[in-house]
Amino acid sequence: MASLDLPPDDCPDARRRARTTPLLASLLGRFKRTPDPKPSPLPCEVYRMIIAAFISSLIDQRSVRQYRIRDGILEQKKALVSVRLVSRMFLELVWVCWNRHWLEPSLPAPNMLSLVHPVTLFELSTSPRDLSRFTQLRFASLDFGCAFEYSDSTWRPLILTISLPPSLQELEILWSHASEEDTIALVGRLCPNIVALRLVFCTMFNRPRCVWWAGHQHPADHEHYLKGCGLAEVEIYARTVALALGALPNLSSVHLSVYFIPPQAIDAHRTQPLHLRYHPHRDSKRWLNHLHAQNATQFAAMWNAQHPGFPSPDVHIPCLADKGIWEAPCRECVRLWADRVEHAERLAATILAVEAWSLKSVSFGLFVAERRTSPSEWMVCRSTGEDRVWVRARRSGVDCRSVVPMLFQRSGETWVQVEGPM
Repeated sequence: MASLDLPPDDCPDARRRARTTPLLASLLGRFKRTPDPKPSPLPCEVYRMIIAAFISSLIDQRSVRQYRIRDGILEQKKALVSVRLVSRMFLELVWVCWNRHWLEPSLPAPNMLSLVHPVTLFELSTSPRDLSRFTQLRFASLDFGCAFEYSDSTWRPLILTISLPPSLQELEILWSHASEEDTIALVGRLCPNIVALRLVFCTMFNRPRCVWWAGHQHPADHEHYLKGCGLAEVEIYARTVALALGALPNLSSVHLSVYFIPPQAIDAHRTQPLHLRYHPHRDSKRWLNHLHAQNATQFAAMWNAQHPGFPSPDVHIPCLADKGIWEAPCRECVRLWADRVEHAERLAATILAVEAWSLKSVSFGLFVAERRTSPSEWMVCRSTGEDRVWVRARRSGVDCRSVVPMLFQRSGETWVQVEGPM
């Protein structure tokens, strides 16, 4: 018996033939495919697990810095809305699973239609701060900008009392005035199992009007984040930090907001004609101009009113440049420093990678980057071996095959470079 090759019901050709051929129309009615039976609904717990896994994956697509600067938040909300529109049950599950990552359990739940904004930035004061109540929190940016004091004619950073939840994966220490060793030691005590750490110093680039700089007016006061580009000094610095990172055994990513340039690069950009033409606005070195004071006496009075408990600066020493002069790129800075900075960063990333084996990415502050605050990221990889390993460090986006690896050999408790030119 000959078989009938029936076109699908929505085929235009089938509709035309059905109108003109009564016999075919009757056959189509007789052999019409019946719809598949409606699938049985899954248990509610399965849907809950699916939504929870989806939201967990969505949250992990951003870094702690991206949450702080709200990069990609709109795309997240669009993805959440598309799932919430599936059904009433999905709407409720997304609402519950998303909000629990950002809210304290003790707080009242928002309206059913509301998705809370990711809360990751926490301001700190001298009183203890307990963040362990955020039981689902994975990302936290801690504001250390005011964590210092002036007493007995001495400025000193404060070690604050903080409690963090064990769920934390990525931590950002913002605008710190303490050293890397002290800060990393604090992180090791608070949350030793984190996988990503960002240490962002208070610098002349991100907070030039911080009160701290009123008592730290000399170039040497910036040496903790202006490291210079001498390779010997860079290696010593990287080994010191790598030793401190031993307190964080699961760390795969670290950002250190140090700049591999000398203080002379700052003076050159502020004063030399080849740099001045790239300034977006006029720069002033006078403290009086920033408070619109007529003389030193008036300035001191205005300062004491605004910053009680902190001594006024020496107005005869130039103040730090306004953030605005770092906004625009400077071709002369790039010409003078880009290559030397890259060599220093490559060495530092390599040393960190060979000494801290869990690391996969390292980033630094970059003097020739946008606003002088955008991070310079390096991806690192290493071969396996007990006594000899190859280490390759490359800028993010650079083909790995174009980078010459460096060979290191164990010497006692440290690794020493054997070969592989910078």
